[in-house]
Amino acid sequence: MSIPLEQWQDIWQHEYLADYIPSGGSAVKILVADDQGLDQVVGTAAATARSAGFITVTVDSAITRCHLIQEIFFAVSRSIDWDTWTDKWLCRELEEAGHIVPDGTQLSDVDTITEASGVDPKTIKNTITIIVDRNLMNSKSLWYQFGIAMAAYCIGRIERSDEIDAIGDLTLSWLRGEKVSLSRLRPLRITERIGRHNARPILISLARWCHTLGIPGICIVMNLSAVYNPSDMSVHYTRAALLDLYELLRQFIDETEDMSYLSIIAVAGRQLTEDAKVGYDIYDAFKMRAVNDVRDRVKDNPLNTLVTIDTTDNIRIAE
Repeated sequence: MSIPLEQWQDIWQHEYLADYIPSGGSAVKILVADDQGLDQVVGTAAATARSAGFITVTVDSAITRCHLIQEIFFAVSRSIDWDTWTDKWLCRELEEAGHIVPDGTQLSDVDTITEASGVDPKTIKNTITIIVDRNLMNSKSLWYQFGIAMAAYCIGRIERSDEIDAIGDLTLSWLRGEKVSLSRLRPLRITERIGRHNARPILISLARWCHTLGIPGICIVMNLSAVYNPSDMSVHYTRAALLDLYELLRQFIDETEDMSYLSIIAVAGRQLTEDAKVGYDIYDAFKMRAVNDVRDRVKDNPLNTLVTIDTTDNIRIAE
């Protein structure tokens, strides 16, 4: 049994992207399709989320080690325009605090903001500090080191100097998985790099933070075609890596209720469900989460976690 891609796209758009996920929900979907239709499914899922305003990241298993959660997080972090979104949010918060930010004014142009607001620069900076403390340092929904890092970055957007700029660059390098000396991060109270042990809570925090910035949510589309069809690629998946991938997806499914503003779509070939050597049969914990115990004999349920997609018909791509 399979579901036409256009039908699944409509459900994905109207049942999840339009309201449920932007309202604080989350979703994990496993889509199975014929090898020749995988790219079409990946492109449709990504285009639909992008048209809904989501930060949408397509993770190619031939390039990115999809079984490592930190690599997925880094791919998302590198796709975000941190400067633009952060400045928009801080300007909006300043205006809600009663200050005036003239149209087209950069956040770093403190003189223009203070003149329009009729206050001194220290007042503006103090307001920013209060905003950052309330939304980041004192937030119980964000993982503490993510909150610390973003607080330092936000303060740096208004207090510009060579030293502050360097702190901002360090923060972004840490978030993007670039090489950064831990000794340089210690003044920010960041004591460890992002790895397998902490990438998941940081990713969950990032999705919540992006919503605070005014973004509906994050959509990660994982193209797993290279996992089952190895060729000349930079990433090779051993059996251990494959088990890690299934465990990663299992954890995401289990944590759906704890995540917010985050959607994850894994697109795989039919090997996932039909190949006993590499499919979900090798890891029962994942299979039990992905496959529904109760199934209709006539048609598949498009709301299931695992859905088989039919790409034989031409479909529209969301604009």
